[in-house]
Amino acid sequence: MNFVIKKMIKFLATFFFIGFLPIMPGTYASIAAAAVYFLLHDSAVLFRLLTVMVGFAGFFVCGKAEEIFHEKDSSRIVIDEVFFFFLYYWLFEFSWIYLIAVVILFRFFDIIKPYPIKAVQKLHGSLGIMLDDVIACIYAAGCFYLIAQLRLFE
Repeated sequence: MNFVIKKMIKFLATFFFIGFLPIMPGTYASIAAAAVYFLLHDSAVLFRLLTVMVGFAGFFVCGKAEEIFHEKDSSRIVIDEVFFFFLYYWLFEFSWIYLIAVVILFRFFDIIKPYPIKAVQKLHGSLGIMLDDVIACIYAAGCFYLIAQLRLFE
């Protein structure tokens, strides 16, 4: 793999090098995803197009980034958090409280990794990296839906 391709993979996998931040890169990437959503939430078509592009990029680069970093699901690889945040925002309307709740709930499940997240994370390459966040997103969406039904944010 040549130098330019490696740099491009690092750039995408770390979501513009956010993954290189020393502490909590996944949380910073989640906040960056929330900021992108905030900027684009009025343009649903553009936001969904960006989501699809980030998803394809994530599945393409995560496994290769693992090889470059010589580390299984390196904490530097954060494009998976960004992609699933974008998917999550398709489900709920925009509000500041929802935005904050989404960041907290998703990061909670992504960090504690309840069953089967930890098991799925062990899958090889991009599949394991991306799918563990899918499940964390589903857990967070379920919790958020229940909280929204209880009308705790009104």
